[in-house]
Amino acid sequence: MSYFAQAHRHAEAINQRILKDPVLSKRFVSGTYNYLQCFQVRLFGMCRAMAQDPDEAIKTLLLQRHTSVWSYKTVVLAMIALAVSMLAWLRMVIRRDRVMVFGVDNVSSRFKRDFRAEGIHAVLHDCQMGYTDALHVVLGKQFLRTLWKRKQLGFYVQAFVILSSLWCHRSKSTTAQVSEERLRSLLPDRLFQELVIERMETAIPVFDRTVGILSWLLRATALTHLFTVDEPRGANELTAACQQQGIRVCAFQHGHYTKYHYGWLDCCNTIGQIICPDTLFVWSTYWKQELLRIGTYFDEPQLVVGGKYRKEVAQARAMFPAVSVEGGVKDIPIQVLVPYEIDAIKAEVIPYMRALAAHPEVTLLFKPRPDIPTAQQLSEYELEESGLVRVIDTVEPHLAAIDVVVGTYSTFLYDMLEHNIPVVYLTTSLDYGEGLVINGLATKATHETLYEALTTACARTAAERRRDAERVLDTSVSFEETLARVLAV
Repeated sequence: MSYFAQAHRHAEAINQRILKDPVLSKRFVSGTYNYLQCFQVRLFGMCRAMAQDPDEAIKTLLLQRHTSVWSYKTVVLAMIALAVSMLAWLRMVIRRDRVMVFGVDNVSSRFKRDFRAEGIHAVLHDCQMGYTDALHVVLGKQFLRTLWKRKQLGFYVQAFVILSSLWCHRSKSTTAQVSEERLRSLLPDRLFQELVIERMETAIPVFDRTVGILSWLLRATALTHLFTVDEPRGANELTAACQQQGIRVCAFQHGHYTKYHYGWLDCCNTIGQIICPDTLFVWSTYWKQELLRIGTYFDEPQLVVGGKYRKEVAQARAMFPAVSVEGGVKDIPIQVLVPYEIDAIKAEVIPYMRALAAHPEVTLLFKPRPDIPTAQQLSEYELEESGLVRVIDTVEPHLAAIDVVVGTYSTFLYDMLEHNIPVVYLTTSLDYGEGLVINGLATKATHETLYEALTTACARTAAERRRDAERVLDTSVSFEETLARVLAV
């Protein structure tokens, strides 16, 4: 069982405990919002830590009960972030900005913002529309480096969370509820559950205070829209505050969806309102149906096909003329592309890599992520030796030469389907990407059937490849036009 599956089991157990508790099941945050759904992303994060290292996860939770709420260093960085945030808010008020864009604090795109939201930034830039960046940040040295590289003001939501936490801690609004004597008597799994539930309980006043501060600040602005990629991490406080002020919240798909995407999935607690965007724009009907299949809390009308950023669509369309040519391996060796996947179980993927690198009829290409050193990625896949693999930082110039892409779960696999490149799904204990196989979009491979799976995938006809491409990406819908319609409302 993969650590994702173990984390899923831990999270489901905690959810069921809360649902069966007559008090906890009726908890609310910020007045009327569903408490359990609000903290699902944080819950799953703690459960992932438990699945990876139970002793360390429990030790960390116990330590957090007895130490200062935040370190001195974190508080200093939070004050810097708060000062920058207030300057950004003042500028937003003076300029009468209508749009705020929420994203992760990095400079991985050409706009010195998060690359996952590049489409949103590109359209707003082309429209010459002023907007304010709201950012999810982990306060550390990287925060200062990114601030220096970006050289732009940002509204750091985490700074207000820390401010609220300090406020509640000083007023004794958050206190441990489980006695030390009881904790010492519990077995590890039950101890973990008690600590997590306690952590969620003590987070309620902090959440409420943060939403109150953000709502008060937003009241003075002219904002009409909050745009975000479909990343619920750190967005709930800002989403709730915006909706309290009548600001429409729109999320845009940036990656695939799975049964492990806590934060978008229904946790079966229907009491109260759900904190979520008013509308989630997806790439195609396939993704709308996939969200409904795995069990989302979005109602069907909230899921709207909005297209994909035109830069990516243009690349996919450029490949469609080749569909008139029959599928099949163009030549020997087979050109196999391997993308780096953060959560892939490397110990189980490495044997596949060795088999591919050693096969005389395979040429191995490796696509690293832009936000992690390439040498580190090659090392994790044990491909750092010279001659085993060819590294390509940009895929587009090589699309015509790639016969097949292999991997375990990533959005990149779906991206390659858009380019009419077939996918081979590597079987490991991680079932994160099982939707590819369940929905007939990938050829499943084991260690024994790897080369057979490669040739089977390469033999897919042009019509089959185009059908797969059109399922995952609806090129008839324009992302730019979708965004323009939203802004016009």
